[in-house]
Amino acid sequence: MNKKSDFYKALKWLTDVLSHLHISYQIVGGLAAKCYGSTRPLHDIDLYVPGKDFSKLENELIEYIEFGPKYHKDEHWDLDFMKLNYDGQEIEIGDADHTRYFDSQSCQWIKEEINFSGSNIIEFEGITLPVMPKQDLIKYKQRLNRKVDRIDIEEMQNEVQSYRYPHNRAF
Repeated sequence: MNKKSDFYKALKWLTDVLSHLHISYQIVGGLAAKCYGSTRPLHDIDLYVPGKDFSKLENELIEYIEFGPKYHKDEHWDLDFMKLNYDGQEIEIGDADHTRYFDSQSCQWIKEEINFSGSNIIEFEGITLPVMPKQDLIKYKQRLNRKVDRIDIEEMQNEVQSYRYPHNRAF
């Protein structure tokens, strides 16, 4: 992207808030896939934070919250999360301690295991992000097996390593 998009502005704002509050987080979903080479348009910014920091984050972001924080369960997800809207950009923040997703292959609910210290540190549009490791991302997208997941997997697997992660650390 040549000009700073609304997506970029929201991502920069969010990472600044998380840094200011000293909250660890991990980028997941479509943005994580994009960091590894997926090219599909992004709808939202998805990330997890530790459960202990959820209420602190809620208090800081209250004016941007459109949903939650609240328990939600559908055919794919079983989690506590909040949905934000920052200047038209949707952001979904999940409680890493209480998230499960439905494995379409085994027809079982799987506990999402987020290892914040195992994040790959990747620069995306000039913003340094802690991103779910590629193999973990592919594994959970294979299990979810939605159309969007299959697109991401194909594009990530075809991507020559164009991302950078100089070291692993938690944010």
